[in-house]
Amino acid sequence: MNESMVVPKYGYLNAVRGIAIILVVILHVSQTVEALPRAVFKLLERGSYGVQLFFIASAYTIFLSYARRSEIEGEYLIKNFFIRRFFRIAPLYYLAAIFYTIFYYYHPDGFQEPVNVLKVIPSVLFINGFFPGAINYIPPGGWSVGVEMAFYCTVPFLFQKVGSLKRAIQLFVLLFLTTLVIKFALRFLMIYFLDMNYLSMEGWTLYFWFPNQIVIFSFGIILYFLVPKFTLKRQWLGGMYLLLLFALLILLFILKDRYDSYHVIPEHVLAAAIFSVVFLIMSKAKVKLLNNQVTRFLGEISFSLYLVHFVIVYFTDKLLLGFTNPYVELMTKLVIVLFCGAMICYLTYTGIEKKGIALGNRIINRRMNEQ
Repeated sequence: MNESMVVPKYGYLNAVRGIAIILVVILHVSQTVEALPRAVFKLLERGSYGVQLFFIASAYTIFLSYARRSEIEGEYLIKNFFIRRFFRIAPLYYLAAIFYTIFYYYHPDGFQEPVNVLKVIPSVLFINGFFPGAINYIPPGGWSVGVEMAFYCTVPFLFQKVGSLKRAIQLFVLLFLTTLVIKFALRFLMIYFLDMNYLSMEGWTLYFWFPNQIVIFSFGIILYFLVPKFTLKRQWLGGMYLLLLFALLILLFILKDRYDSYHVIPEHVLAAAIFSVVFLIMSKAKVKLLNNQVTRFLGEISFSLYLVHFVIVYFTDKLLLGFTNPYVELMTKLVIVLFCGAMICYLTYTGIEKKGIALGNRIINRRMNEQ
């Protein structure tokens, strides 16, 4: 979910990824704190939308990188793109799949069912997003990697066809309407022909799968064209705008819980729209609370932390007992998971991710030099 070619002036991208991974970690830590009030838990549960923030940042960065490389690599561009993407994601992802397969075999209480290696195979092939039984199986959180890889397959086509802000907005409208049509068509099918509970199924397969998530990437493409045009005359206004946006996001969550119990409005799209404005402001205003050494560092190791934090949350929950205050428990566990995760994932980032990126680049350089 990271891009190795980000130059210093795009450092805010790592801050955005850092915020995204913090939101995801908050979600999974909060799930281990049983005494949290329901309203607080429901709010923290929305940390899941950190994944949508990853998707937005990914699409934006991929388009930046693809545009830059298109001027250099010419006919090799598409093949080189897929080689880079594979070696950026696969080495650590495959190791995570092996690790969690073994881990859940010996710690079945951390998993929902006995480990089935056959269900791991779609994840290893990055097609888990189209297999309901394997969509979010092993490694945990693998659904988003499957969605990400599916998006990569569309990039050469989208980059060629979407050449302006107007086209990017049209793409969003088209994908959004398509998402709604698919959603309600499947609801109709499940209710009237299959006699299924559509809410429970949407909360799993139909939420995670690629057709429901591709619209989120269009926000990143819009930002690719919008960020260079956007200016913020007064830097101090950036912090105020960001505060108002997060307040608006929380308000939308509260109102949606009250007035949209049938999930007519796609909440992940609402969250992504507000996150896109946050992204836009962060691209021009360095608000220390969000863009600092901590968030940038966490953003740099965010892919590692995304895959590793599940096991850290598991052991943190097992080892820390006896809390009487749920908020103290939440904050203690959150700090421990982020701190331990940062130490471990710095090693996986430098020892696995960066080496995978270097290997991909060596393969590309060898191919180009042989031609």
